[in-house]
Amino acid sequence: MIIIAGITASGKTKLALKIAKHYQSEIINADSVCIYRGLNIGSAKPSLQEQTEVKHHLLDVVDFNSSKPYSIFDFQSSARSLINNLNLPIIVGGSALYVRALLYDYQLPQDLPRSEESLDIEELKHKIRDLNPNFAFPNASLRRMQRYYDLLRSGIEYDSPQELAIFQDYDPLIIYLEIPRELQRAIFTTRLEEQLQNGFIEEVQGLPQRLNFIGYQELYDYLAGDIDLMKAKELIIKRSLKLAKKQKTFFVNQFKLNIFDSQDPDLENKVLKLIDNFLISDKVV
Repeated sequence: MIIIAGITASGKTKLALKIAKHYQSEIINADSVCIYRGLNIGSAKPSLQEQTEVKHHLLDVVDFNSSKPYSIFDFQSSARSLINNLNLPIIVGGSALYVRALLYDYQLPQDLPRSEESLDIEELKHKIRDLNPNFAFPNASLRRMQRYYDLLRSGIEYDSPQELAIFQDYDPLIIYLEIPRELQRAIFTTRLEEQLQNGFIEEVQGLPQRLNFIGYQELYDYLAGDIDLMKAKELIIKRSLKLAKKQKTFFVNQFKLNIFDSQDPDLENKVLKLIDNFLISDKVV
């Protein structure tokens, strides 16, 4: 299994297409925005032509205003089913939680009982101790503490959150594309201008509600008259830079990465060589 991850605008889709064609593979989307129908330009979703060239999975799975939101459990179960039926699956996306859910077994139940939102952290701790006196409490937010309580109430037995993260029986090669920090603002700006020229504003204009995705949120506010276009662009770039830093920190701390400069003119050859060696060693083992 090959995973192509990296910050926004780092060229994940372009590289994944080349790899998939080279090895006659198929691509599984791991981007949480590309899951939704109608969010094409702002998510930099692979074009219809690119989807014709290489078979893609888990794109346009659900409407963004669906009565049942697409969950990490949905992605986890769907992606694992696909992986088990593909020869060399290529996972592509920058959604770190999706990648983590794919590689680690959180034993996510599809439907959990929901804890009372009125309970504060101390009250939740008391209830958790009633269910498991040995539970090791981490420093956690109210939302996470509610999740721990819900999992225990669902019948899952565990003594700490770490016990839920059991590495799956996969042997992934993770390729992470980064953009040098001094180039990020310029590259993000160029990409945003291209998206705007391709109809990003019109795409947002056709949405019935405000979405909390980078770009969609700011352009919705622009269309509503709350901010001007220059301010919207400024906020989009600011959020993109912040997300890029957060993405890299998460991936570096969670996974064993093979990091490449996305601006390297010899990137494709270097990555293909790495994959070839990975596949050879895998066969030897």
